[in-house]
Amino acid sequence: MYTSTPRPEGEQLALLLADPIEAVWRGLDRGKAAADEFFETHPHRMYDAHMAAHIIRYEAQLSLKDAAHRAKDWRLERLSNGGIQIRKDGWSMRVFKTVDGTAPPAPGHSRARRNFWMQGFHMPTLFDEKPEGGNLILYWRVGSAGVALGLCKPRGVWRYRGSPKLAWRQPIEIDPLSGLRFSAPDEDIEVIRLDRLALGEEEIGG
Repeated sequence: MYTSTPRPEGEQLALLLADPIEAVWRGLDRGKAAADEFFETHPHRMYDAHMAAHIIRYEAQLSLKDAAHRAKDWRLERLSNGGIQIRKDGWSMRVFKTVDGTAPPAPGHSRARRNFWMQGFHMPTLFDEKPEGGNLILYWRVGSAGVALGLCKPRGVWRYRGSPKLAWRQPIEIDPLSGLRFSAPDEDIEVIRLDRLALGEEEIGG
């Protein structure tokens, strides 16, 4: 009798990708410090969230580039428009800032992003023999407590500020001394799982 092996998700997958996730956090934390310094040394400039995010991403890319040179089991890929993608053990993880501070962003109208969100149009079945791996989103925000992360696996596309269509999502906190810590996903964010979803024109890239 055929039995499928459960694929890692949530905390288990975050631990598998702990090294690049922590490298991203260190880069974003360095970027936050750079953005704070920029606005503190230019008091005549009003704080601009878009400029701050640009500085954070730029510094994070520099930090990740250095970390990737030392890494043995993951690699960094630069995407267009300053995008960041990390590959490890068949998993592709892209880094994005949240829109509302708590949930992963929608893919927008980009065909490449919509394809990534839909797992390359690969729809797993009970007898799926595709090698382990998939597309993940590591989303981030900056708050009073510093940089917070969340890891999720998208399973479809959704509209701007719409309910995310995810297989799962896992908030992550980083302790500089002890590493990754996990908490339960926010209950006020609805996650629409694929097994409850009827695919329509939006989900197939129309």
